[in-house]
Amino acid sequence: MSESDQKFTTEQEELDKILQNSVPGLVSKSQRRSGTETRRSKDGVSKGGPATHQLLAEPSVFNIATLLPPSLSFLQRLKDIVPPNSDIATSTLMSFLDDFLVNVFLPQLEESVTELCAESYMRPEAFQEDPHWHEHAAKPILKSTTNFFALVKTFCRLLDSLPEDQSFSQLVISQLITYYDKCFSWYKSMVQRTSTQVPNPADLKPAAVMVEAGDLRNILDSQWRNKDTDHGPAVRQQWLASSLQQLRQVIPEAQTYQRTSARPQQVRRWTLLDLQKTQSNDEPVHLPMTQESATRFDGIIKSMRSLALDALYTLQVDIRCGVIHMTTRLLNAPYLLPYPPNNPDPTVMSLNSDLLSSDDTLSTYLPVEEHRFLTTGLAQLIDLLLVADASRIKTMDLNGCGRMQLNILVLQQNLKAIEGDVSLSRSSHYFDLFAEGADAIVDMIKKEGAKNVDFSFEEMKHLVELCHSEGLQSAQREASVQAKKRMAEHFQLLKEYMS
Repeated sequence: MSESDQKFTTEQEELDKILQNSVPGLVSKSQRRSGTETRRSKDGVSKGGPATHQLLAEPSVFNIATLLPPSLSFLQRLKDIVPPNSDIATSTLMSFLDDFLVNVFLPQLEESVTELCAESYMRPEAFQEDPHWHEHAAKPILKSTTNFFALVKTFCRLLDSLPEDQSFSQLVISQLITYYDKCFSWYKSMVQRTSTQVPNPADLKPAAVMVEAGDLRNILDSQWRNKDTDHGPAVRQQWLASSLQQLRQVIPEAQTYQRTSARPQQVRRWTLLDLQKTQSNDEPVHLPMTQESATRFDGIIKSMRSLALDALYTLQVDIRCGVIHMTTRLLNAPYLLPYPPNNPDPTVMSLNSDLLSSDDTLSTYLPVEEHRFLTTGLAQLIDLLLVADASRIKTMDLNGCGRMQLNILVLQQNLKAIEGDVSLSRSSHYFDLFAEGADAIVDMIKKEGAKNVDFSFEEMKHLVELCHSEGLQSAQREASVQAKKRMAEHFQLLKEYMS
């Protein structure tokens, strides 16, 4: 037995020496001396000195590109050294790897991608601003957008080291559709009208309803298309859609493989294909697609951009609805004042605050052209409303007119900070005419002619009525009757000069 043990020890030492020379560190000296089993810690990491087991790659399906080439190289070398007269069928050396790739790896890959994509937009903070957005985009984007696109890009990089298979592309497209549906639902939840009653998904805020279809939608489309720009923002306005578009790559049908089922009857021989492709992290990645898959891909990109336009149009209309609401409140304020005004109406201060806050938010989150699209024309709208809806003012005296002129001046200064060099000249001139009186208004129209007056007959008629409103409200009957008589005379002259 002693001679046998000595012979065994000698052979073991020779084997250890061969292993040590071939793979240094694989077997520790203590193991070679004692032949004992390596002790392991509770977490499964061996403690045999140099023989400590360490992961060379994380156990993830995305690391198949790292593990597959050396595995194939090892199996090919093993196949080359099998003697020709051996009973081992060399074809079987690769078959188990093919079986693993098709029946184990692919299902796990699809499952992992689906789970990771779902995780990227199902977390509570998914639709919050990504604190590291500046590393990916020029403007802030959502956490879910960053994570989702990073996952898609990683998957596409993995595909570059695998054979072309349209099932992979279809998997990505299906995840794009799912993410779009999630974003669409999030958008709808934001534009849904808040109510104490049972919420109705179809009950949307007015701005969201108005931009869905109809004449207003056509007008907004025309404004967006015809703005003075190179149409670049039409692409940039949806960061994810623009980024995904760069992955698009159409390949001939002959270069791709289409699985008709999750578990094909014939095992695909991936090991016979060239899997030695490598790609640097600096190189652009692509999602290879057939023309049919590209059509689906283009459709979801178009839907993403359409949703982004819906949001942009909704913001545009919502801002203007707010301006109309606040301007209406301003015109319904009292303008029969006992003393000259020192401050503008509180409604003006509130409107200015809202506009500045909105402008600050828009400039932070939107590119220049989208920001300009939303803010351009606000001064023109307010200038138009102050004259067109002036009939809401029932009574005004000179002090009240002074309050309105101060309102216009403060609004104009605020709008210059938003739009640039704009003015509320038309509404300012309108109430300047009030201060001159009804006689001066009629004489001006007679002298300049109706065609040269920047106001309609109805607008001038109401301005004349405002000039007499204080007298009409007088407690003295004689003054009230006299004001009514003079107003009728002025109406007659207006009709004559402006007809």
